[in-house]
This record gives sequence, C-alpha cells and structure tokens, in this order.
Amino acid sequence: MGDELKKEIRDKIGEILSNRLGIDIGEINDELKLKEDLGIDSFDLLRMIFDVEDVFGISVPPDGGEDIKTVGDIHSYIYRRLSERDG
Repeated sequence: MGDELKKEIRDKIGEILSNRLGIDIGEINDELKLKEDLGIDSFDLLRMIFDVEDVFGISVPPDGGEDIKTVGDIHSYIYRRLSERDG
C-alpha cells in the first residue's frame, strides 16, 4: 500500500471534486476546507460520499463523514478505510 495508494486516492478525489464542483484539479489541495473554501453543502457532501463509495468500493457509515472538514481529511479517511479492509 503506502505512497502509491495515497497518490491514487489523491488523484481520484481530485477528479471527483473537480467534476462535482467544476474547479480546476490543480487548485485542489489538502488544506482546503470543504464548506468554507469549496462551498460544499450537505447535499454536495452526500453526493461525494456516494462517489467515494463507488470509486473505492467502500461503504461510509452515516456518521462517517462527521469529522471530515478538509480535502486532506477525505484522503486520510479513505486511506484508513482501505487499509482496514485490505489488511
């Protein structure tokens, strides 16, 4: 796993955010706050969770996104879930 998986996650999340929000993928970084910087509301977040579940083959529990505030948080969450799943 490791660095290769982290890069794959970063690339795929960048694509999801770019497609959903219509922003340039080059503008996306770990420090961006989902609500304040990207204007993501609860409906957008729900759609993104569905995208993440489809792309990464994981399920996000209803309370799974509560601690996710930044793009970096998304990366960390997905990496942790994939690591748990794949051992």
